[in-house]
Amino acid sequence: MFRVIDGGLETTVQDFPGRVGYWNVGIPPSGPFDGVALRLGNLLVGNPEGEAGLEMAIMGPKLEFSEEATIAITGADLSPKLNGNPVPMWRSIEVEKGAVLSFGLCKNGCRAYLALGGGVDVPSFLGSKSTYVQGGIGGVEGRKLTKGDVVRTGATKPNSRDGRSRRLKEGLIPKYPTELELRVILGPQDDYLEDDFLLEMYASGKYAWKVSPLFDRVGVRLSGPAHKWRPPDRRPPSGAHPSNINLVYCGLGIVGVAGEVPTVCGVDGVSLTGYTSVATLIGADMSRLAQVKAYDKIRFRAVTLEEARRAREELGKTVDEGAVVVD
Repeated sequence: MFRVIDGGLETTVQDFPGRVGYWNVGIPPSGPFDGVALRLGNLLVGNPEGEAGLEMAIMGPKLEFSEEATIAITGADLSPKLNGNPVPMWRSIEVEKGAVLSFGLCKNGCRAYLALGGGVDVPSFLGSKSTYVQGGIGGVEGRKLTKGDVVRTGATKPNSRDGRSRRLKEGLIPKYPTELELRVILGPQDDYLEDDFLLEMYASGKYAWKVSPLFDRVGVRLSGPAHKWRPPDRRPPSGAHPSNINLVYCGLGIVGVAGEVPTVCGVDGVSLTGYTSVATLIGADMSRLAQVKAYDKIRFRAVTLEEARRAREELGKTVDEGAVVVD
């Protein structure tokens, strides 16, 4: 087990794929925002890829280990240190009893992940250990980790402590640029916007939206120019503002426009919306969205459903034992 000396900015327990199947009653899937990073971390420590680990945003925690452990740190570079000495990411590390793991300044990306041999031993709620802070469920009492918490790890499998180091192949380590292109499928309410505006801002990849400081696991808010809406006779009826619609289901990656503000729905997002959804992020790019932070820039490029399916298949090939090198 380990003791929390400092909880960091936002450290929560998450497992993959999260609490799936309850969004129809208002409970989002939660789980890791960057599912790729956590799954790879689990492979590095010999866990099943869906095992629970820690998600850490911007500024990580400080943890003291009460016994030996095998860990791997993936995702954003939050300057990890073990007993004050820098430690490598994207590989398994043996931690001694009494060792202190800490994190410093965020060098790139936004969210880092700590995978632990045996996973995190917390109660499961509706089939998942994932933390949904807004609902107060999952993880450690449904909240972020705080000073004084004592968290137990699960039983370590023999093959995860065989004395050999496991690392991710160099060419598969993700990059987290401050300006990136995300692929979307247009709709379902893309017909509310003028064609030229839709093409330039959401389909062509030309315009760079800026990430607002108001971003979290619920959604990533963007800032940019006022939208060009079709006149009332060329779009379905709406409310006081052209972005208003009757309540409809929301979903992961939906780019919803409330007034003039686009927000990309995250893993803790809402299940219903009364605003237009002009595009939907493809599943293969959700992990890339997870790594943006305030003032980064996002460009949207429209793709077909078939392209989105191929991208998901290609991504799936990278989260596999074949991505791991055993030294």
